[in-house]
Amino acid sequence: MGTTFDYIKNNLPFDAVYEFNSFPVQCNKSYLCGSFVIYFLVERYFNLDLEFEELLNDIFEPDCTKNETTVLNFLKDI
Repeated sequence: MGTTFDYIKNNLPFDAVYEFNSFPVQCNKSYLCGSFVIYFLVERYFNLDLEFEELLNDIFEPDCTKNETTVLNFLKDI
């Protein structure tokens, strides 16, 4: 069961502009959701000059297993 743009859009209580990445950055069975959020927020804070998609392409790989390793390494460094 995957998440789709229409499902999300139809179930949010407000109108907004939405941006989605073209590939999943986190593996389906990952337990690091909050860690991914923190990693993204830190990277976003230090890279405000980048567009959303450019930032995602810079900090994440299409291989979600590599992203899990990146986030775990980030956690070890903080």
